Amino acid sequence: GDLDAPTLTERFFYGSFTALVLTAAVVVSLPGVPLIPVVFVSQIINAVLLTPHLVLLVTLNRDRSVVGPEHRLANGWTCLAGAGIVLVLASVTAIGVVALR
Repeated sequence: GDLDAPTLTERFFYGSFTALVLTAAVVVSLPGVPLIPVVFVSQIINAVLLTPHLVLLVTLNRDRSVVGPEHRLANGWTCLAGAGIVLVLASVTAIGVVALR
């Protein structure tokens, strides 16, 4: 699903999207919840999930049955994407090591 899709045909997408937004709004609106740690935790989750997300995107873009042969990710771009993924993974690992000391 995406935000351009009709609401009636993409009920699961819009329902889950709305539920996540409302949950986030409730969490940050609770009295006494320290917002800075919430921001840090959300960014840690984003950083940890970024690497598998990028791997999935590259894998899908290499699959001819998903994007078609004319839009398939070329080998050179795949190597660059792989290098980027390695850099992201190294950065997340380094931040994790420093944070756990």
